[in-house]
Amino acid sequence: MITDLGRFPEVRVISLQDAAAPSGAETRSEKRGGDYVVRGELQRSGDNIRLYVRLTEATSGEALWSEQYDRAYTDLLSLQDELTREVLNKLRIKVSDAELRRRARPYTRNLQAYEYFLRAQSGLLVRRKPDNDAAREMYLKAIELDPTFARARAGLALTYAADRRNGWTSDGAGALAKAFELATSAQQMDPDTPEIYFALAYVNMERGDLSEATDNLREALRLNPSYADAYALMGGIQTYRGRPQETIPLIGVATRLLPESGYLYFLVLGRAYFFLGDTESASLYLRQALARNPESVESHVYLAATLVRGPTRRGDVGGGADTHAGAGVPRSRMAVQLSDDRCRPARAPDPGTREYRLVGNCASSRRTRRNPSILHCVPGSSEILRETFVR
Repeated sequence: MITDLGRFPEVRVISLQDAAAPSGAETRSEKRGGDYVVRGELQRSGDNIRLYVRLTEATSGEALWSEQYDRAYTDLLSLQDELTREVLNKLRIKVSDAELRRRARPYTRNLQAYEYFLRAQSGLLVRRKPDNDAAREMYLKAIELDPTFARARAGLALTYAADRRNGWTSDGAGALAKAFELATSAQQMDPDTPEIYFALAYVNMERGDLSEATDNLREALRLNPSYADAYALMGGIQTYRGRPQETIPLIGVATRLLPESGYLYFLVLGRAYFFLGDTESASLYLRQALARNPESVESHVYLAATLVRGPTRRGDVGGGADTHAGAGVPRSRMAVQLSDDRCRPARAPDPGTREYRLVGNCASSRRTRRNPSILHCVPGSSEILRETFVR
């Protein structure tokens, strides 16, 4: 429902993501800028489902519409279409039948494929290698059942991009090429789905094509102006392009649309403040990211680098956004490589990188421009942060 309604430019959708205690929800929605609140409860018993839905006015709490649906579970996808139509009708938004079918249609008519897709989405969001591998298997099963399921292909592309970004594969270039192939084919199969453009943007970001990634996100937002993750990813890209000051308002928009967001929004915000030279704010948001996901290596790395720099506020560091980790380098994108206490050889960095070796809460850094030698890990080190400068 959130995704389907968000595709209509006449509707700005804010996700509450608060299944607990409906009392007070309208007040929270009012504070977040919503005019109406849609709530529902879904129950399943065997092969049947029962859905309760109600639409209320946010300020007064007045009930505008409520309905109970008893359907066979196999009718779930068609029920999504019907609910979208009903909500738009109650809000008196005029949309043609053809436009409604185009924008609100399910991504597949194969219910089992859709179930595999939802399970894959849950695994992908955990952002750990075992869950990423399991998500890939679920996406593949969905595609096997429905080869035209373009959004499943886009999700599959993200699993390969995650392999490359997190160093979960020895063939990062091959994984990235596979991700690009899948995301491109998904976009060709379904050019009207914003999540597919998001996947293509993420893959293009990993390929270093930041301009193309930005164009992909603009198209995603044209299709769904309430797409919070698209604003957040665009914010992250602005930091990579050397404009971290532009990241902050974009994350603000994303957070308003998705108030109960996960750790990534805090990571992107903390990283932006780090490159702005405001380590106090960076530390605050990076700690928030780690509170939500203690396994986020990138959050640990940036927090360690923040602690090494010491407390500063925006404007205290000369050069503002142009000051990059004390070296005056304006643009960067990063990758994380893991090592362990056995001191196995680590890959030599690409030309034009800085390397941070983290030992406990301390970090040492050195600039390496053209170092062809193999680097060896230091006993006790756990992570290596490599920042590749974009010229």
